[in-house]
Amino acid sequence: MSPVHAALHRALTATFEVPESRVVPDASLESLGLDSLSLAELALVLQEELGFQVEEHETAGDATVGELTLALDAKRAASAAAR
Repeated sequence: MSPVHAALHRALTATFEVPESRVVPDASLESLGLDSLSLAELALVLQEELGFQVEEHETAGDATVGELTLALDAKRAASAAAR
């Protein structure tokens, strides 16, 4: 499990109380019960935990757990390479 996936999983289960069994790669954030306010909060939680900017549009409701993980993994790698 990548650090991004672990952070996303933790945020969804701990902060938003999504059952672990529902946090699967093809689940959309919207299908997990996150509304627009929750999606904005998710971006902030991930930003704090991961240490790089996570934009609200990256946590769009139609994004899946897998898509968000891949996008933020790539962003994390780019951020690390820039240092």
